[in-house]
Amino acid sequence: MSVVRILSDHVANQIAAGEVIERPVSVIKELIENSIDADAKRIYIKIRNGGKSLIQVIDNGIGMREDDAILSIERHATSKLRESNDLNKITSMGFRGEALPSIASISKFTLKTRKKECQNGTEIQIYAGKIINKKECGIPYGTQISVENLFATVPARKKYLKADSYESSLINKLIRLIALAHPDISFELIDNEKTIINTAKCINEKFRITELWNNSFSKNLIYIQNTNEESSFKIHGYISKPGIDRSSKNEMLFFVNKRPIFSKLLIDPVKDSYRGLLPRGRFPIAFVFIEINPSEIDINVHPTKKEIKFENEREVSNSIFKTIENALYEKKESEIYPSNNNIAKAHHLFNYKTLQKESSETIQANDFSNIDEKSQNQTEDPVTINRQSLSYDTIKETDWKFIDTLNGNYALYKTQKGIVILNILRAKQRIRYDEIIKQFNNSKICEQTLMIPIQLQFDPILSNTIDKNIKLLIKLGFTLEKFGENFYRLISIPSYFDGYSLESLIRDIIEEIHTRSAYLKKQPFEFFLKFVAKKAIKEFYFKDNKETNFVLEILPKNLLNSLEPLTCPNGKKIFFEIDKREIEKKFN
Repeated sequence: MSVVRILSDHVANQIAAGEVIERPVSVIKELIENSIDADAKRIYIKIRNGGKSLIQVIDNGIGMREDDAILSIERHATSKLRESNDLNKITSMGFRGEALPSIASISKFTLKTRKKECQNGTEIQIYAGKIINKKECGIPYGTQISVENLFATVPARKKYLKADSYESSLINKLIRLIALAHPDISFELIDNEKTIINTAKCINEKFRITELWNNSFSKNLIYIQNTNEESSFKIHGYISKPGIDRSSKNEMLFFVNKRPIFSKLLIDPVKDSYRGLLPRGRFPIAFVFIEINPSEIDINVHPTKKEIKFENEREVSNSIFKTIENALYEKKESEIYPSNNNIAKAHHLFNYKTLQKESSETIQANDFSNIDEKSQNQTEDPVTINRQSLSYDTIKETDWKFIDTLNGNYALYKTQKGIVILNILRAKQRIRYDEIIKQFNNSKICEQTLMIPIQLQFDPILSNTIDKNIKLLIKLGFTLEKFGENFYRLISIPSYFDGYSLESLIRDIIEEIHTRSAYLKKQPFEFFLKFVAKKAIKEFYFKDNKETNFVLEILPKNLLNSLEPLTCPNGKKIFFEIDKREIEKKFN
C-alpha cells in the first residue's frame, strides 16, 4: 500500500500552475488583474512568439516593499482576504494566492517593484520556482514582471500550445476586453516589437469602443440602461442597430463587475430581444455591463473565472431582455432603423418568458411555404445524407416531366416510378455552388473592379489578419489595398457576388480567416473557398424564386450533372420521390 506524503512546495506549485496557467494568455490575465488591483493607471504589455518566449507586464501601481515582494511569491499569499467570509465580498479582479508562485514555477521569472515613497526598488529572480537572486534595483514606482520561456520546466505542457499567431490572437482579445472594462486605464500591447493596442485614458466605454474598434463602428451603437431602481443590480452598455450584425457571437461581450464573462444565460436574452430583426444565423453586436453585489454571484465556478453563476438567474435574464427591448423599440425610428422599414414592430408584445417557452418547443409548420422559409434560413452544420434513402436510382434518370409548381417554392415532376417534389431554391444553390468551385479549380474565376472602392476600417487584430493573408484573399478573388494604419480599400471582388452587401461580406470573410487560419493547417484554401462559395449562394435566400416553365423543365438535368445532386451545400435534401406504390397505398 502506498504511503501518503505531503507534496513539496515545488510540486504543489506546478500542480497549481496546471489549474491556473493553461497558456500564455492565462499568465497575462493574472498579471494584468494584479496591476489593476494595485491601482495602476498605465499598463504596458510586451510579448514575443505569442508569449512563449517572453511576457512582460509593467504598471505604475502602488508597488511593493521588499518584504511584501517576497511574500507575493509564496503560495496562498494575498492582500485581499483575511477570512473565509471575505470570499463572498470580493470586489478585486484577482485574489489567487497561487498565481505568482505558479507562474514562477514553470518559467524564468523576474519581479521588480517599488513603492512611490521608497528610494530603491526590489528585484527577485526565480527559475523553476527557486529564488536565484534578490537585490535592490532602481526603477520607476510600480511593478514590472518578466516571464521568459514559459513551461520551460514542464515541456509536456508546452507541446499543447498552438501557433504563435493563435496564442497572440488570444492575448489581443483578452487585453481588448480588459481595456474595454477599464476605460480609466491606458493599455499598450507590443507584439514582436509591433504596437498592436495603444489606448489612452477615456471617460467612458463608448470612447474606448471607438479606440479599440473604430468611429464608424461606434456610431452604429445604441445606449442601453435598465431603469428599475428597485433592482439589486444595474445594467448598461451598447447594442447594434437592426441591420448591423455579424456572422458570429464574437462581438457579444459581457462584463460583470468589470470582469469579462462568458455566459449562455447572458447571450440568450440578447439574441431573443432581436427576434425578428435579424436574419437567422446572424448575431447582434452587444457590450453589456452588469454591476451587482458580489454576494449575489459565484465567480469560482470556473478555474479561470471565465464563467459565473448568479443567485437569481431568471431576474438577470429578464432584465437584460427588457432593457435591450426598450432601447430597440422606444427610440425614434429614425435613430434606430437604417431605413424606414418597421421590422417586426409587434415584437414588443412578447415577453421573455414567452420566448423562452417558444424556443424550447418544436414549431409546427402550417403549410409548405412556412416549411421552406424556415429551412432556407437554417444555418446548422452539414449532415450526411444516405443516398439510398433518397432513391439513388431516381437521380440517374433524365426524363423527368415537369408538371407544375407548388406555392412557387417547389417543382413537381413525373418520373417512371412516381412523382418527384423538388425544392427549387436548393437546386439552384447546388448548381451555382458547383459552378463556383469548378471555376476556381479551372482558374477561370472572373473578378469585377468596383467603380467606387469601398473604404474599410478594421481593428488592429483583424488588420494583422489581413496583412498576413493578403495572398489568400487575392486567390479567393478579393483585392484589398492598404492606405493607412488599419484602413483598407476593397478594389475588386469575384464576379458572382452581384448585389451582395459587400462590406458585411468582406468582414465576415476576414473574421472567418482570423478564427480558423490559426489552427487550420491542412488545405486552408479549399476550406475558405467553400466558405466563400456558400456566402455567394446565400444571396438567393431573399430573392424571388419564380421561374419560367422552360427553366424548370431543364433544372433537373442541370442538377443531376452536379457532384452532389441529392443535397444542397448546407447538407439539406433537395428532392424526394413518392413511389407509385406509396400513392396506391394511400388510396387502399
